[in-house]
Amino acid sequence: MATDEKTPELEISNEDLTTNNPAQEEKQEPAEDTIPEQTDQLGAPVDTKDEATTEASDDEEFEKALEQNLSVSQPEKGAKVKGTIININDDGALIDCGAKSEAILAIEEINGHKIGDEIEGLVLSTEPFIISAKLDGGDTSNEVFRSAFENGVPISGKITREIKGGFDVDFSGTRAFLPISHLDTSFIKETTPFIGQTYEFKIIEYAENGKQFVVSRAELLKKDRVKQAEKLWETLTVGEIMEGTVRSIQNFGAFIDLGGIEGLLHISELSNDYTTHPSDILAVGDTVKVSILAADQEKNRISLSMKDLAPNPWSTYGKEVVIGDKFSGTVVRKADFGLFVQLAPGIDGLLHVSQIKQNTTLDDGAYAIGNKIEGWIRSIDLDNKRVGLTLHEMPSDNPWTTIGETYTVGGVFEGTIEESTQFGVFVELQPGLTGLMPLSELKKIGYKNIDSEFKAQDIIKVKITAIDENRQRISLLPNEVPEHIVAEASKPQRKKSKSKKKDRAPEPQNENNANGGVTAFGELLAAALHKTEE
Repeated sequence: MATDEKTPELEISNEDLTTNNPAQEEKQEPAEDTIPEQTDQLGAPVDTKDEATTEASDDEEFEKALEQNLSVSQPEKGAKVKGTIININDDGALIDCGAKSEAILAIEEINGHKIGDEIEGLVLSTEPFIISAKLDGGDTSNEVFRSAFENGVPISGKITREIKGGFDVDFSGTRAFLPISHLDTSFIKETTPFIGQTYEFKIIEYAENGKQFVVSRAELLKKDRVKQAEKLWETLTVGEIMEGTVRSIQNFGAFIDLGGIEGLLHISELSNDYTTHPSDILAVGDTVKVSILAADQEKNRISLSMKDLAPNPWSTYGKEVVIGDKFSGTVVRKADFGLFVQLAPGIDGLLHVSQIKQNTTLDDGAYAIGNKIEGWIRSIDLDNKRVGLTLHEMPSDNPWTTIGETYTVGGVFEGTIEESTQFGVFVELQPGLTGLMPLSELKKIGYKNIDSEFKAQDIIKVKITAIDENRQRISLLPNEVPEHIVAEASKPQRKKSKSKKKDRAPEPQNENNANGGVTAFGELLAAALHKTEE
């Protein structure tokens, strides 16, 4: 380092360290190695050259910062600016926009923003520096309206009246036109509630003379909904309970706005109670609580339910009714095999075609959907949530309490065919007492198509092959087998037989077998086969 140029601090320090020796005073430029070493308070040597260099560097940086600050221009009124929130208090927020001073944003415009967030707005004034993310219409100058139009900044106004094709909107004395299609993101049938309300609008057409001053509320709603939808999809989970608003009602259900996303509340998920149309329960604008049944972001589909939030009706229904009780219900659905009748909200019973009134059909007007019908409860299965109904009068007492007095294994009785199922054919012996002809046993006899061979409501004579009082089950078989069925059953046996002995029917089992095996019917088959051979 050259010693020709010395900082003032260094010269003063050297003078303080020199003596009054005249010889010393005559020396104008002492050698660098003759300068006494400086020390700090603890006696450690101080590098005075580094200190001088650092101070000079700090001065240069300060001068540069000052020059930069002087060159910063303050945004003009009406300009659009972007900045970062650096502080929030009860009065508002300070926004660093890169100007000479921080901008002030009113507290009501924070709208959920936090420190560190970026925000855009228009300059309302430069002294003090105030910006607005949305305009309240107080400043009605063309400059402000033009800036709001060019920069897409919302401006607040009041809907004053409905006119042809839309509405008048007042911005503190300046009139604008709001087309009805821009009132909301969806069609609004009843517009009266909007009159007199203040909303934010986006200027979509503007002219200095004010003759083409058109605004839109829907444009802002769409923008907000996109942001809300993105956040909602991030947290949405199946089973979640949410609050939404009814946006529209269709015959098949209602669309619910969950806050940026609409979900479908199907009519079947509205309520446990019978409903003919969603409008019976809901109205547009209603606030409802729903659970999420399914959500598919790729297809933008959400399925909702209100019914899931209601108490489970089956938890108490079985305690309130017993077999033989009378019922009064509403026909809610029809099928080829019978009617579904709503007995209580969430409880549907099946009235099988075999249990409707004699000399009637399912097409009769008395069984039309929505009609009230009365009858008796003939079965209850709480585990499978099933209730069987009948229009045939039920006995006042449970027939199973005296089953042994009337019915015995081997006995032949007359019954009514109820239905053919995958398990076999159900036959009603008396109201409240139904037996089953097992499909496996019917096939052994020769029956191949029970649907065509056993018609519902036909009268048939059956023989009891088993009675299980504990499980309340009765096993049956036809008392008489048609000749063509017997012939079909005998053919396979004759083809495979090797001796006359094997062609004979098996020996009948004890009819009073405690287990009630259906093999007791063997004697009937043997008799039929013997008659055929003769």
